[in-house]
Amino acid sequence: VCDHGRTRITIQIIAPNHQLDQELLNLDLPSELSVGDLKSFVTAETQIPQTAQQFFLNNQALQDDAKSLDDAGVKDGDLIAMLMSRPPQNNMGGQRRGPQQGTARRGPANNTEEIETTRLSILSNPGAVNQIREQRPALHAAINDPNRFREIWLEMVREDSDRDRERQEQMRLLNEDPFNIEAQQKIEEMIRQESVQENLQFAYEHNPEAVIDLRQNKLIFGDGNDVPFLGEADLPKFSEDAQAAEPTIKGPNGTEIGAKSGTIQPAGTSAAAASSSSAAKHSDSFQGQGQTLGAGASSSRPVSAAPGAASGAGAPSSAAAVGHSKEKIEQLQNLGFSQQQAVAALDACDGNVEYAAGLLFQS
Repeated sequence: VCDHGRTRITIQIIAPNHQLDQELLNLDLPSELSVGDLKSFVTAETQIPQTAQQFFLNNQALQDDAKSLDDAGVKDGDLIAMLMSRPPQNNMGGQRRGPQQGTARRGPANNTEEIETTRLSILSNPGAVNQIREQRPALHAAINDPNRFREIWLEMVREDSDRDRERQEQMRLLNEDPFNIEAQQKIEEMIRQESVQENLQFAYEHNPEAVIDLRQNKLIFGDGNDVPFLGEADLPKFSEDAQAAEPTIKGPNGTEIGAKSGTIQPAGTSAAAASSSSAAKHSDSFQGQGQTLGAGASSSRPVSAAPGAASGAGAPSSAAAVGHSKEKIEQLQNLGFSQQQAVAALDACDGNVEYAAGLLFQS
């Protein structure tokens, strides 16, 4: 909780070619402090001269140094942008960074002798070697090859120069017209994107969320935990084994339905179905007894029948004898199956046309 009469603010430094560029300063100051006093605090923290500081609050410049923070509209929790209009050549503000971090920053070396001196200096410093390994893997891979090291170094210098030129152009627009809302918004978006990219790069280099190891077929997380996964060649067999081990529920007339997948298995495809089919052979009430898809009546069908069975040859069709509607048979025929196959499937599924279609496609 903030004390009464005090204001906590965050200063974002915009200083091209300066080591403190994009740094954030968190300050807890008395609200009656003037804008000029705020510049003094920033100078004490960063060594940036007061004459080079220009503050912006909500895209509006804070011009009067004599105004208090309250009178200037600064409220608790505000973010103030501090533009360094003329960045000095000697970046004294770099002292705020740790010595190890300063070692990882690339200097202005851009000729063969300076780059080679830098390479040898890194090799002589185990701490610098470890830091280069973590932050610049490509540079570390070429640490023992002077020519390759120089190529990668020059490429990084070019990338830095391009980014610096872009920032300087944006800062030039801001200096020309600090009240141009469109220019302010572009600069704000540029700063936001750079911050996001820096955060992503830091997370990638220091705290990767997860890494896929294709050799071990594992998903390895940053905390050391890993989750194995199946390789592409193992998926078909895994699917077959899963289907074979899946619990089933009994369907009509010996068929089985997967409890999870809903897959319809024809009668006789499993031990349970086989036993059900065997029992059905001794039951006169089993519909479709002796029928197989794509074939006529089995030769093992009982010869004895009802007295009127002999005259059944004059019936219009087997469908009418079993009692299946013409519409159901036509639906299955429209799927590409014969009338005999459709009748047999309907017999096996108690006339359920959906189950019958699934049974036909599974066969």
